[in-house]
Amino acid sequence: MCSQVIEHVPYDDRIFAELRRVLRPGGLLILGTPDYDTRGWRTVEPLYAFFAPSDRRVTHYTRSSLVALCAKWGFDVENVAYVFGSEVMLALRKRASAALA
Repeated sequence: MCSQVIEHVPYDDRIFAELRRVLRPGGLLILGTPDYDTRGWRTVEPLYAFFAPSDRRVTHYTRSSLVALCAKWGFDVENVAYVFGSEVMLALRKRASAALA
C-alpha cells in the first residue's frame, strides 16, 4: 500500500519502476494520491496549505494520468475508489508478464 506518498516528491520514472520491482507478478498494489481533477481536492488543498504549510505536494496527479502511468509500468487497474471525493485509490494488479505497456 502506498497512500499520500508519491505526490510529495518530483515525478521520476524510478518511483514506478521501484513499485513494480518490489511487487511479485500478480501482486496487488493499493496506490492513493490526491486527484487534482476533483472538486473535493481543489476545496481541501487550500486548507492543507493554511493548516500544514510544510506539507507540500510537488507532483499533481489525476485519476487519468495515474492510470496511464500505471499501465505504462505494467499494472492493470482492478478497482478505483475515492476517499472523501478527493483522494483517488487504485487497486492495481502487477501483470504476470514482463512486458510493459
